[in-house]
Formats: sequence, C-alpha cells, structure tokens
Amino acid sequence: MSGETANIVTVPPQTYDGLIKLITANHDHMSKRLRDIARFALANPEKMALDTLAELAESADSNPSTMVRFAKQLGYKGFSQLQHVFRDRLRGNWSSYESRLTDLNESSSEDILDSIAMSAARSAMAMRESLVKADARAAARRIAKADIVWLAGAGRTEGVAIYLSYMLTRIGIMNRLISVSPSQSLQEFNLAGKNDVLCAFSFMPYSDVTIALVDAAYRRELDCICITDTEVSPLNHGTRLFLKEEDYASFRSLTASMTIAQYLAIEAGILKRSMNA
Repeated sequence: MSGETANIVTVPPQTYDGLIKLITANHDHMSKRLRDIARFALANPEKMALDTLAELAESADSNPSTMVRFAKQLGYKGFSQLQHVFRDRLRGNWSSYESRLTDLNESSSEDILDSIAMSAARSAMAMRESLVKADARAAARRIAKADIVWLAGAGRTEGVAIYLSYMLTRIGIMNRLISVSPSQSLQEFNLAGKNDVLCAFSFMPYSDVTIALVDAAYRRELDCICITDTEVSPLNHGTRLFLKEEDYASFRSLTASMTIAQYLAIEAGILKRSMNA
C-alpha cells in the first residue's frame, strides 16, 4: 500500500518523543518524498516550530501541499496541528541539568550508581543484539583503507570522536578530529582527499555541524560512516550504524557509542595490519 494514500494512525502523538517513535516505526511505509521531509523535520525542530509553512517547504526542497500531506500521513488534521508538537518541544525543550538533579534528590547514592550501571549495560547489550555486524565490519575496513579518517562529533558525542581519534592514533591509522566550530569545520573538511573517509557521530537532537559535514561528504562523493540512532536520522549517507542509548533520569549513556568506537578502531587495526603483511 502506498505510504501517501493511507494514514498511519488515527490518534496522532501530542509529544515530541511520541512523534519520533511514530516516524521511526513507520519510516519504511512512507514514500521517498515523505521520508525526506521526516528527516528534515527531525534535523530542524526549531525551524519546524517557528517558520511558516511556505518557508519550511522551501527549506525542505518540497512544496506546501506535500508538507500538509506529511502531517496528515501521521494522523494530524493539518500541518498546524503537527507544528504545535514542535512548538511544545521548543517551550519545554530538554530539561535542564539542574532540574534533572532535583528529580534525584530522594535517590540514594547507591541507587544512582546501580541505575547508571544498569543503563550502561542495557545500552551495550541492545547494541550487541541489534547492530548489523556486516555493516560494522565494512565500516572498519573502509577506515583501514582510508588515507585519513575525519572524525566528527559534537555535544555529548564529541567525547566519542575524541576517544576514537585516540585509539586510531595509537593503532597507527591517520586521522583528524574536526572542529565543532561551525565556522571552521567545513573549512577543515575541504582539505579531505578522495580516498579519505568521514566518520560522524550524532543522535537526537542532531548536531547542525555534523549534519553539514555529512552533507558536504555526500556532495563531494566522499565515503562516510554515520553512527546514529534511527532510519530517519539526517545522517543519511554511506555506511550507517544504528545505536540506541539507554538513559537514567534523562542522563543518556554513551556505552554503546564508546563500544562501537573501540570496535571500529581495533577491527580496522587488525585489517590494516593484514593489508600491510
């Protein structure tokens, strides 16, 4: 059945988290045009909240009628009802760290430590069960063959990119950590050669800088390895590895991300050594 001719749900979600789950679960049932709009929407939640329908259609390289069709496909009566979800997200935004800590006032230090450890363990086990191993090995092979591996990560994933850079350097694989500064990152990446590869980390809410770097790699037809969370992620180029991190009291684990970074470095090191033998 065509994704453009039947509604996915009759009662649409009123929360941003619910919207993400709905889009992710029904990604394969959408037409290519609607999948493109979904990626745009999740990559630009502030624009979705504040811009007019005409402005959004232009930014998404679409048209207003298709944007309305996207909203109705998700079960909303019209685009304005969908936009309210993005506006509510903007008003509430992500809870501040202070409020997160306040929510833990009644928890004992032992409970907090145990809960963090369990969250990390669940992240690692979920990654182990869901990761497509062939894709992970292909990504490691591309890293091993690259002249330079360019590493991109911002916000909480910056530490993952730094760790992978450290591992690759110690193993003997040339790499370069890209600046998180919007004004510098694309200038730096302009130096990438045709046999280089971009390895980018980004999860919801996605980094504008990382999205721009992946788009630049696509335009230049450079290989890319995207470590992200869903099929509708705007990191949509090259080899894609999907991870889901668990959270405790809105503090998300980085265990799965660090694990895949360690795997990529070790596997690439083994493959590179066999190539040079």
